[in-house]
Amino acid sequence: MLAKVGGFLYRARISALCISLTIVIVAAVFGIGVFSFLSSGVYGADNSNSTRATQLLNSKLGSSSPDVILLLKSKSNLKVTEKSFIDAATALFSKIRNSKDVASLTSYYDTSSRDFISANEDETFAILQLKGQDTATKQNQYTNLEPLLTSNTLEVQKGGTIPINIALNKQTGQDLERAEVFTFPILALLLLVIFGGVIAAFLPLLIGGVAIIGTFAVLRLLTNITEVSFYAINVVIMLGLGLAIDYALFIITRFREELAHNGQNVRRS
Repeated sequence: MLAKVGGFLYRARISALCISLTIVIVAAVFGIGVFSFLSSGVYGADNSNSTRATQLLNSKLGSSSPDVILLLKSKSNLKVTEKSFIDAATALFSKIRNSKDVASLTSYYDTSSRDFISANEDETFAILQLKGQDTATKQNQYTNLEPLLTSNTLEVQKGGTIPINIALNKQTGQDLERAEVFTFPILALLLLVIFGGVIAAFLPLLIGGVAIIGTFAVLRLLTNITEVSFYAINVVIMLGLGLAIDYALFIITRFREELAHNGQNVRRS
């Protein structure tokens, strides 16, 4: 069976190559956007005790993980109860509430609760909930909202689940790029020594790259069905390159053994 498949691919090698390149390009264009849809919140199974406890707390007491937390501090050391600070904070909150992506905003100026201000009264925070029903939607909503989270009078620091997710995804992408810059040249040199040829050494990298790109596209599809942790990217890179090197070494070694046994049993044109 494998001989027949190999013979067919050889005869249709141009068509097979064109189809493969088309699939890889489509997968690359579609899959490269997966970083924007990954989540850092997938830590437990839906039926685990910790997950059920979190769901119970959220249903009885409200969400225990605010989407966004805004920490406000005056650039001129004003107290949160001074008129200039109140005016600046009120103007900022008004812009935020007018956004179509915001479900609610809770602050000291709404509740008069001193839990929202620091002991020396120079800082206050606000809790912001977005309208999205899933992490990916909320991340997109926060990206649209972020340009509004600024003030000429106040220093505005952002925290909460959604900004953390976005920051982690961004850092993961940067770390992967940095790892590729340093790892691939070293890996290519080692493969050149191990495989003893440029083409043979390039094959595992090519296979690994195709596998990684294809898996990114699959992960992108999965994000439409369920949450996918950003740690999946690290697993994809590790397994994609590892398995590509392993199987390429196996295939090339067997090919060379057969070539040494009968060098005439290879189609060359």
